[in-house]
Amino acid sequence: MKVAIPNNHGEVHQDLGRCDEFVIYEIREGEVKGGELLTIPNGQNYKGALWTLREKGVTAIICGNVGPGSARALASYGFHVIPQKSGRVEHVLHAFLKGELTGRLPTCQPCYAVRQGGGEE
Repeated sequence: MKVAIPNNHGEVHQDLGRCDEFVIYEIREGEVKGGELLTIPNGQNYKGALWTLREKGVTAIICGNVGPGSARALASYGFHVIPQKSGRVEHVLHAFLKGELTGRLPTCQPCYAVRQGGGEE
């Protein structure tokens, strides 16, 4: 399995849509077997970055904040996403390896409005 974590000077980048660097870790049998730094070329859009991650074999993304639009894009690429994480990249990775990370993606805005009694049903 390969896991990507958006990187901002060694910290989990808190705005996935604006991240220009990911650390990709290869994990086998619960251990890190390798890693690489992926720099997103200047001007490449967010969906291009997701395509590149998928092409590199990434199946999971551990990240900070994810808005509804990004959540839909991530789901469309089939990534398992663990959002709302912060701290040093290596600490977050080790928590993942220990099975300590949980989280769920935000719902889309129209769905949220319906649950709150607004919007269309």
